[in-house]
Amino acid sequence: MAQRYGRNVSSDDESDRPFVENITHTQFPDRFRMPTIEQYKENRDPKEHVHRFRNIMAQYSSNDGLLCLTFPQTFGDLASRWFGRLPPGSISSFSNLSKSLLPVETRHSPTEKMALALITAARKLRPYFQAHKIGVYTNCQLKLIL
Repeated sequence: MAQRYGRNVSSDDESDRPFVENITHTQFPDRFRMPTIEQYKENRDPKEHVHRFRNIMAQYSSNDGLLCLTFPQTFGDLASRWFGRLPPGSISSFSNLSKSLLPVETRHSPTEKMALALITAARKLRPYFQAHKIGVYTNCQLKLIL
């Protein structure tokens, strides 16, 4: 049995956790005490909660595993249920965990959103372009470009 969060957990419990193996086996620093952090509730801004957590845990910022293992302790009921439904092995870093907490609209950069929109549009338009003959008229000599 391993000791996590001040209690013994079996290896079966650890296999159900959404963390990859190297995070699950993170050693807590000697005399580590979880700082007091206000619980995250669904009516609060998740970015603000992540920012507050990072600030409070700044002295441990290089210990990604510790951040991953302690962050879920700050979750309220709804976030705890969400965390419990994450697939095993799906979280590989604190950055990954904190991004997954954010709403879908804010998870991705504008460039990533634009790329996804273009890919989706291209996939939807492909059958149309395959079914209809398209002619391109130009006064530019395409042979010079190609």
